[in-house]
Amino acid sequence: MSYVVFALYLGIVELFAKPGIAPALVHVPELLAQVIFTPLLVTWSISVSIAISAYSKDPRNAAQLAVLCCLPAVAVTSLIAFNVIPATLPVALAFGAGLVLLDRLGWRVATAIFDRECLITST
Repeated sequence: MSYVVFALYLGIVELFAKPGIAPALVHVPELLAQVIFTPLLVTWSISVSIAISAYSKDPRNAAQLAVLCCLPAVAVTSLIAFNVIPATLPVALAFGAGLVLLDRLGWRVATAIFDRECLITST
């Protein structure tokens, strides 16, 4: 759904922006980063949330802790957006490889500690 909304945004910008504005807003490297890094970040945040929810008894606490644990990703993306960390190809490859590693490790940990029977029986 987020890709549909993003495509709609790009279409509206291309159709209604004044000449010269659309090329300044739409860059191919940023589009490529959206397509590649969005699923990696989502997978990581979901595995972190599942792992926290498996240990927590209160859903509100689990949600708050999951958001707190996902703040490093927000910090890194903010540092890249403000050019504190340069947005170069080696940096993108390093972060991409790190996210793939975190996704695989996080998914293994989350599935190992998630107990379906406990969820069904509430014990």
